[in-house]
Parts: sequence; structure tokens; C-alpha cells
Amino acid sequence: MSHIGSALTLAEKKLVVHVKHYFDREKKLSLKNNKDICVDNSARRAAQATNLSEVTVWRIMAEYNKNKTLSSPVPKGSSPYAVNDCVKTICQDIIRSYNIRREHLSLRLLVGILNDEFGISVARETLRRSLYRWKILHGSVQRHTALRERDYVVKARREYLIRKRYLNNSKRMLVYLDETFINKNYSGSDSSWYCSDWNNDSRLDKSFGPYINKPAGKGERFIILNAVTKDGWVNGTQLQDS
Repeated sequence: MSHIGSALTLAEKKLVVHVKHYFDREKKLSLKNNKDICVDNSARRAAQATNLSEVTVWRIMAEYNKNKTLSSPVPKGSSPYAVNDCVKTICQDIIRSYNIRREHLSLRLLVGILNDEFGISVARETLRRSLYRWKILHGSVQRHTALRERDYVVKARREYLIRKRYLNNSKRMLVYLDETFINKNYSGSDSSWYCSDWNNDSRLDKSFGPYINKPAGKGERFIILNAVTKDGWVNGTQLQDS
């Protein structure tokens, strides 16, 4: 253990002190009893000199005799994650693309895609914990604003209201027809994976939005026809199954 030109560490200084004190005690014991010290068990003497256990001395010597060198101790602290953070962006884009296509993506399927298309092998529960750590959550999906009106509808309503105001000033009996529809079966809130930090990550493909573009539902609907005048609703409203 050569330290020419370099400073000793605190642990090495303490080791020197322990060895010096041990041999001082050994010297005093030899002079007091006027007899030689038994030097048969070198491992025990090294353990006593360095203030270590005999097992530790044997372990260190076994490593040195095998490798002819000594390795640095393993640094303490949290162990590295089993899934590298570079997989995060891949998972986000896969999840987002499935959401946009309105396709269900399970954890099992995500593990298969990573293995088949990207050569990334990871256990299902390990990936589940990683998704949670990356703020990729599993829960009720969010929707786009599916009922947003188009520009021509807004324009037609504006023209209708202007015309209605003009007719109201004519003092004539006016009857307005109103049509309302109700779907018989709405699509409920499903559960899926979605990325909560989509807007905060500049590396992600913004063409894949954070929401699931999920339709309201398909099937029959009820259409209710109403008629109204300035005096109120007209009796005889019809209910039509369409």
C-alpha cells in the first residue's frame, strides 16, 4: 500500500494507529513475561492489530489472493432503477398513439410492444412501478370537446337570432320548432394509461395529445320535437325514435 506523494485517508490513518498500538502492547507483554510471542496465527494477529474481525481479514486476503488486487467498496445509497429513463419517452409515445386511435392498451400489451419492437425486456410489475414513477397514470380517461360546434353552425345561429328578432317586432303569431335528441346509450368513462406531464416535456411528440379521443357512443337516439310561441309551449309534443 504505497502512498508516495499522496495524502492518507482518515481510515488509513486510523489503521496505522491501531497497528502501532497493537505492536506496542505486544512488545510490553513480551518484555514483561520474558518470553517470545506466538506468531502461528497470522490472521488473528492481523485482526487484533487492525481492530477488525478475523473473518474480515480472511475475506480480504481471499479477495487479494484471487485477484492480486483489492476492489473499492460498493457505494451506499439507492440502487439504480431497473428500467432506464430513456424508456419513458418510448412508453409515452406508445400510450399516446393508442389513445389517439381509440384503442385499448393494457400493461401486458405494452410489455410485449417494448420487447418485440424495441428489444427492451422488462417485467410487468417492474414496468408498472416505473410508469407510476414517471407520472404515467392509469385511471379514468379524459375526452376531447366532442360537442364543439363548427363555424358554419355558429354563423347560422347568429343569422337565425337576427331574423327572429326582426320577426318578433312584426306583432304576428309566430311558432318556432325546436328539436332535441337524447342518445339511448352513452359510452361510459373507461380506464386507460395516460401521461400527466405531456405539456411539460419538450421531447415528446405533440401530435399525440394527452387525451383519449373517445366518442360519446353509438346506437339509437330519441328525437323530441317541440313547438313554442310567445305564450309558451304548444301541446302535443312528439317523441320520435330514430
